[in-house]
Amino acid sequence: MRIAIINQPTNNRGDESAHKALIRRLNADLSNANISVIFIGRTESHLASLRVEGEHNRYVNLRNWHKWYGLTELQRKGYFLLTLWHPTTIALMWQLLRADVVMCAPGGINMGGFQSWYHIYELRLAKLLRKPIVYWGRSIGPFPEQTAYNREFKKQSVRLLHYFSFISLRDKKSQDEARQIGVDYESTVDSAFLADFKHVISDDVKAEITNNYVVFVPNRLTWHYKYSSTSQSLIDDFWLSLLKQIRTAYPQSRIVMLPQTFGDGALSDGWNYFRQLAQQSGISGIYVAPPSCDSDEQQTIVSGAQCVIGARYHSIVFAINANVPFVSLSYEHKMSGLLQMVGATGAMVNIEEAFSSAEAMHNTLQQTQQVINASACNISSIRSQVMQISEHCYQRLLSYLKNLKK
Repeated sequence: MRIAIINQPTNNRGDESAHKALIRRLNADLSNANISVIFIGRTESHLASLRVEGEHNRYVNLRNWHKWYGLTELQRKGYFLLTLWHPTTIALMWQLLRADVVMCAPGGINMGGFQSWYHIYELRLAKLLRKPIVYWGRSIGPFPEQTAYNREFKKQSVRLLHYFSFISLRDKKSQDEARQIGVDYESTVDSAFLADFKHVISDDVKAEITNNYVVFVPNRLTWHYKYSSTSQSLIDDFWLSLLKQIRTAYPQSRIVMLPQTFGDGALSDGWNYFRQLAQQSGISGIYVAPPSCDSDEQQTIVSGAQCVIGARYHSIVFAINANVPFVSLSYEHKMSGLLQMVGATGAMVNIEEAFSSAEAMHNTLQQTQQVINASACNISSIRSQVMQISEHCYQRLLSYLKNLKK
């Protein structure tokens, strides 16, 4: 069997963890399957941390020929067929043509709030070639309809969703969205739960974090469409206040900050941003882990923490995976949707409205402090439910893939 994986996110430790877990399981359970993970215009540094070594694993990085990304403008305007002449598109279609099945890599809400035309473009090419498509471990929605482009994006997304051969959605709100548009799906959780992470930690990092620490993962947030017009200084003030709360709740503990984005681009502010917050706080005993800590090392660090306070989706995934209590600071529906599935919203604070007024921020900080002080989440029960959901859906995927081989 030949599996082509497209739309794999890079420069994000959370998406990296989902990729590694999925490939490790596929390698173990479909040992003769040839897996090609296809990228366009990336560098070796983008791919290095993602690679899962294996005899049948290939990481294909196609050349980004002149103005390829600009083709999405033609797609938006309804001229999809005119894009097929481009050399990059031809190279991508050749890769897809050789596959028995195309799988969309696990990731975020590209088919939804972020409205990624690149995301659906690659999927439309696979559909054009009449390939079976697995849309695996994703979130979808919401689908705004205020503008003509909004409506066109929703129309193309819904057509694709109805075409896909196998869909698994990783949170309750995405599943609600699918039911509203009449799309069948399998219920799952994040793909990082599919396989154990490798327990690795460098001596330098181990010496810094000591044996008594909590993990804190804030989020710059202004990269997100919901917060693009929010004052960055207001968001910063929220995290600085929260750092003081954490220090009060854990006066003797090291505070370890784990950057989950890295590399080039707007999202790569993790390490620099975390260091900035640590310096501005004036609080002693804060350690910002270096950008070189990959997803396996980050999960190893989380596994030794007293608690995780996280405003990044995968910081909470890592906590559940490592059986560590957590406080989830939910900034979008993929976070709340996961915890709703397993009845763990008591360990969550919704921060979506926190920046709307001084009163809202004050109330959100108060609620956060209460949840931190309570430390009430039954992590063993949560983890058990998550693993059961994950394994059930994965076995359904395996059955589907094995039936394709016949």
